[in-house]
Amino acid sequence: MKKKSSRSCEKAVVAVIDIVLISMIILLAIGSITMWAIPYIERQKAINSTQFISHQFEVFNSLLLEVCKEGENSSRCFPFYINDGEVDLDCTGDMLVIWYSLDPKINFTVNNISDGDEVFDISFNMEVDIERVNYYTLLDSGTEEPGDAIPYSNDRSKWRIYTRESINKGRGIKIELFLEEGMPKGQIWAFYPGRLRFSFPTSEGDFAVEAIGGGIIRGEGDSADLSSSIPFYRINNALVIRCIQMNFSTDIRSICGKGMHIFTITNNKTSILENQKVYWIYAEMHGENEKLKILSSQSADLILLHSICTISLQEENR
Repeated sequence: MKKKSSRSCEKAVVAVIDIVLISMIILLAIGSITMWAIPYIERQKAINSTQFISHQFEVFNSLLLEVCKEGENSSRCFPFYINDGEVDLDCTGDMLVIWYSLDPKINFTVNNISDGDEVFDISFNMEVDIERVNYYTLLDSGTEEPGDAIPYSNDRSKWRIYTRESINKGRGIKIELFLEEGMPKGQIWAFYPGRLRFSFPTSEGDFAVEAIGGGIIRGEGDSADLSSSIPFYRINNALVIRCIQMNFSTDIRSICGKGMHIFTITNNKTSILENQKVYWIYAEMHGENEKLKILSSQSADLILLHSICTISLQEENR
C-alpha cells in the first residue's frame, strides 16, 4: 500500500509540474503577444487619428490661403472634427525666418535667432563691414515700430547683432543690414505664423501634426518633417512667398474629446513687404522642431506678402 501511495504522489507531483510549466508557457506566450500587440494597436490608432486630422488641416490651410488671396475682411467657416487626442491653439509656435542679399556677391546665413533672445549671429561668405542695422517690430496694424540694434564682430565674416530688447513673442521683425551708407545690402524677416497642433501620446512618444502658416508639419517621437510647404509659388518669373500669421481670438487654448468645433477664419490685413530682385534667398522654421529648411534659391524677383488672420472658435457641438 505504501508503494502505491508513493507512486500516486509522484504522478500527482508530475501532473502539477506539467500544469505549472504549461501555465508558464501560456503566460509567456500571452505576455509576448501583449508586448507586441498593444504597442502595435496603439501605434495604428495614433496613425489613423493623425491621418484623419491631417486631412482636415489640409482643408483648413486651403481655406486660409483662399481668405488671404481674396483680401482684407474676407472670411470662411471651417467645421473641425476630433475623435481622439488633443488640439492646441498657439498664436506663436515656431518662427519663420527669411533672409536674402541685395548684392549678388554677398551671401550670408542667420543663426541662433529665437523668441525672447536679444542677440543672434550672421555669417558672411566674405569679410564685410556692417555700418548700421535698422531693426523694426511689425505691428498688427501693418506699421513698423523702430527699435535699436548694434552689430559687433572680432571676425569681419562673422557678426553678432544685439537688439537691445527681446525679440517680441507673436510679433514679426524686420532687420536691414547696411554694409555701406545708402541702400541696405541684406534683409532679414521673422514671423510667428501661429499653429493648430494635434498630438496623440503613445508609449513610443507623441504622434503630432501641425497646421502652421499654410504648411503642414508631421512628427513622430522626436522627429519632424515639413510635409506640406509654407505657401511659396511662382507668378510668371516672380517668386511669391506668402507669410500668414494666425491670431486666435478665443481664450480656449486646447480642445479635446469627441465633437465638432467650428472655426471662423478672417483676413484682417495683407501687405506687400518686398517686391524686387534679390539674391541668396533662404527660409527656415526655428523653434521646437529646431531648424526645418524650407527654401533656398540663388536669385529671384521676390514678392513677399504678409497676411494677418484672426481665427475664432464660433461654437462647439458634442
